[in-house]
Amino acid sequence: MHRLLQRQTKRLFPDGVPDVEGLNDFLELVDSGYQNFEEQLMITERSLDISCNELTQRNNTLNLILDALPDMSLWIDSKEVVKDIRSGNFEPPLLTSESNFIKISDLELVKQSPELKQFIEGYQQGSNKTADLNINYDGVQYIMRVKLTNISKNSWLLVFRDIYLRKKLEELQKQQVEHSKRAAMQLQELVNAAPIGIIICSPQLEIIMVNEFSSQLLNRSKKEVVHRNPIEFIASQSHSVFKSRLNRALDCGEGFTVTPCDLMLLLPDGRFRQVEFSFSKLYFEQQQLIIMSITDIEERKSLESKLRTLAATDALTGAFNRRSFQQQTERAINTCRRWKAPLTVILFDIDHFKQVNDQFGHAAGDEVLIALVRHIQQSTRDMDILGRLGGEEFGLILPNTTSEIGYDTAQRLRREIENIEISYEDNELKITVSIGMTTLAYTELSTPIDEVLNRVDGYLYLAKDSGRNCVVQK
Repeated sequence: MHRLLQRQTKRLFPDGVPDVEGLNDFLELVDSGYQNFEEQLMITERSLDISCNELTQRNNTLNLILDALPDMSLWIDSKEVVKDIRSGNFEPPLLTSESNFIKISDLELVKQSPELKQFIEGYQQGSNKTADLNINYDGVQYIMRVKLTNISKNSWLLVFRDIYLRKKLEELQKQQVEHSKRAAMQLQELVNAAPIGIIICSPQLEIIMVNEFSSQLLNRSKKEVVHRNPIEFIASQSHSVFKSRLNRALDCGEGFTVTPCDLMLLLPDGRFRQVEFSFSKLYFEQQQLIIMSITDIEERKSLESKLRTLAATDALTGAFNRRSFQQQTERAINTCRRWKAPLTVILFDIDHFKQVNDQFGHAAGDEVLIALVRHIQQSTRDMDILGRLGGEEFGLILPNTTSEIGYDTAQRLRREIENIEISYEDNELKITVSIGMTTLAYTELSTPIDEVLNRVDGYLYLAKDSGRNCVVQK
C-alpha cells in the first residue's frame, strides 16, 4: 500500500482496518490512484528539469549571439528602467552593464544627445519606430540608426547601429554625382560651343552626347540621336572606312587623333551628305570616351569640283582646254581599244575670225566662240569630247564612230554652224568653219595623240586652201 494511504488509514483506523465488505476493494482502488499519481508526478518533474536545461541553454546561446552583434542594445521596461545592456562593437564602449537598473533618462549618452532624448520620450505610448540620429558622447559625434521595438507589454528593445561611415560614403557619392553632373554640363557647353559637329560615344558605341551642329548635319533632333550607335547614321558605302578608323582610334592612346576621312552621312529622307570625320579617345570622369568630330565639306567639295572644272576647261567657252582635251582623248582611245571600236578625230577652225574681231570687237568674237561651243555641245553626244585648242580652233573626238558616220556628223555640224544666228548688240553675225577629220580603226589607236592631231591639222589647212566652209577627210 502506498505510504500516503497507509498514513491516512492509520489516522482513521488506529486499531487496524476493519473487515467491512467493500472497504478493502475501495482501499485498493485508492492505492492504485496514488501509484498512478506518483508516476505522473515523476514524469512531470523530469520534463520540467529538461525544459529548464533547454531554456538555460537557449538563453546562453541568445546571450552569446547578442554579445557578438555589432549593434548596441538596451532592454527597458515601462518605468524607464534599463534591464539589460549589450555594448556591441563600439570602441570604447558607450555603455556597460554597470548602467543596468538605472533610468534611461539618467544615462550620460541620453543626456548629451538631444535627438536621442527626444526620440525615446514617451516611448510607452508610441509605436515601433526607427530614425537616423546624431549622438554625442564624451565629445565624439556619432551617426546612428536607432530602432525602438515593443517586445511585450512591459518590455522594449532599443538598438543602436553605427552608420557614420555609411552616411559619409553616401555624402561622398552624392558629391561625386553632383560633381559629375557639373562636369557633364561643362562638357556639354564646350561641345555645344564647338564650330564643328561633335558626337561623344561610350566604348560600347552608344551616343551619350551630341551638339546642335551635329544635329543639323544629321537632320535629326538630339533625342533622335542619343543612345544610338553612330553607324546608323553612316551610309552603307562608308561603313568599312568608318569601322577601320574607329578601331584605329580605339587602339591608339588617349588624345591621339586618327587621320580624318571623308564619309557619307545618311539623312532621314534617304539623301546623302558628304562630311569629314575624325576620331580620338580620351578619359573623362574615369570613363573612356570616343570623340567623333564632323566637318561639313559639301561646300569645300563643291569648290574643289569648281576648281577642277576651271582647271580642266576653257574659262570663256566651257569646252575642255588643250591639256584636258588630250587627257580625255587618251581615255577615250583606251576605251575604244578595249571595245575594238573606231574613233573619229575632228578639228574646227572659224573662217575669217580675225575680221569679226576687227569689225565688231573682241567682245563680239567672244560671243561667237561661246555660241559655237554651245551649239556643238547640244548637237553631240555626252560621250563626245569637245576642246578649245587655240584662239578659234576646236577639237572634237567621237568615240565608237566609223568614218562614214564621222563624216556625216562633220558635214551636219558645218551646215548647222553656217545657219547659226548670233546677235551682238544690233548686229547679226554669221560664221562658217573649215573642218579636218580622220577616223582611226582600233588597230591604229596606239598612234600618239599628238601625231594624230598634227595629221588632222594638216587636213584642216587643206580645207581652208580649198575655199573654206568644207570638210577634208583622209
